Amino acid sequence: CRCDNLSHGVVPHVVDGRAVDTVPIIRKDGAAALVETAYLFQVLLCARQYFNADNRIENDLRNRINWLWNDIEWSWCTKGGEDVLYWHWSPNNGWAMNFPVRGFNECLIMYVLAASGEHYPVASSVYHRGWAQSNFFTNGKTFYGYTLPLGFDYGGPLFFSQYSFLGLDPRGLKDEYADYWEQNKNHTLINYSYSVANPKKFKGYGGNSWGLSASDTYNGYDAHSPTNDHGTITPTAALSAFVYAPDLSMKAL
Repeated sequence: CRCDNLSHGVVPHVVDGRAVDTVPIIRKDGAAALVETAYLFQVLLCARQYFNADNRIENDLRNRINWLWNDIEWSWCTKGGEDVLYWHWSPNNGWAMNFPVRGFNECLIMYVLAASGEHYPVASSVYHRGWAQSNFFTNGKTFYGYTLPLGFDYGGPLFFSQYSFLGLDPRGLKDEYADYWEQNKNHTLINYSYSVANPKKFKGYGGNSWGLSASDTYNGYDAHSPTNDHGTITPTAALSAFVYAPDLSMKAL
């Protein structure tokens, strides 16, 4: 992308492959989107480990991934040394979008990778004072018999427990805030239970048709959840939950 030399190793949200340029998706969006960068690199780092043969093609692939990975300036994305990571930056608008990312939501992987950076990591204080400080980080309430350690009531959209864990294994993953296997499994079971209970009496909800997450709906894109339910079941929600609730996901399939 033409903006690579300006965006400190952070990739944009959308690139036009024909023009080889960024595509702003909202006003003041631009060259650097840190969350999308984290999603890309959790996949690339898995590929780097998987393609481990000693031949020209796989050596070249690993070298390219390492080059890109090592050039991400995570610490620069603290906007001058604040204890939080910022999502957006552009050469034309700088930090004008002013979006510090705090948890709990789909962005955990960004903080994990930022702390893991080999050349430009962030300090642990960025995680504890940035990510773990919000009025919706801790929860501890029980919904449909399942305790939710973190996040919004009822857990929010199911992608919260899915996107970061494409490259991060939640089994045995714990910190002072949560056991992330418990967090993700209970989030899934709460979402399922809500769909079966169907308090708004939408047609089609049930044990074989469940799952609220981000997707298109009849009037465009929306991040569906038990607290933002307008009657749309998102098929990817239940299918991507196989690891947490295989029997329930199989019913949906």
